[in-house]
Amino acid sequence: MGVSKLLMDAQRRYEQGEWATPPGGGGGGNASVMHMVAYAALSKIMTNIGTAYKDIYVALTDLGLDKHLIDFGGAASFRIIYTWDYIGTGAQQVRWVDQANNANVLWESPTFTADRDPGDSGWLALPAWATGEKTVEWQGKSAQAADDPVAKSFRLYLK
Repeated sequence: MGVSKLLMDAQRRYEQGEWATPPGGGGGGNASVMHMVAYAALSKIMTNIGTAYKDIYVALTDLGLDKHLIDFGGAASFRIIYTWDYIGTGAQQVRWVDQANNANVLWESPTFTADRDPGDSGWLALPAWATGEKTVEWQGKSAQAADDPVAKSFRLYLK
């Protein structure tokens, strides 16, 4: 079973009450609850991705997957798990940002030169700007403008 299927199955089982705490959350009397708050699974070839960050999904052509309204209220940390096919020769990088102000970066990956299947931010503290409701979008770039990577999916969790 692929990683994406495992994650979806784990989330379903948690939401249906089969687990008291979600996988990776809690244990040893320190239970925590995580929630998947954003999800996209539409493969997108990023033809000639460019060297500046570029939005992965564009509203009119990608079913509106760039619209991830997230309520950060009550959350202290986040985790992003994503799938990215590395195609090209340049070091590639992805990030998730506030759609209204791209200077507000939720998380930026280190550069990579191989597939991310999955890529994982691990659990991190939310930045100071991540309060209330914000719309978050996924972006990517490469050191080689002519690279053609494939953005496949991501899930964003809060706890």
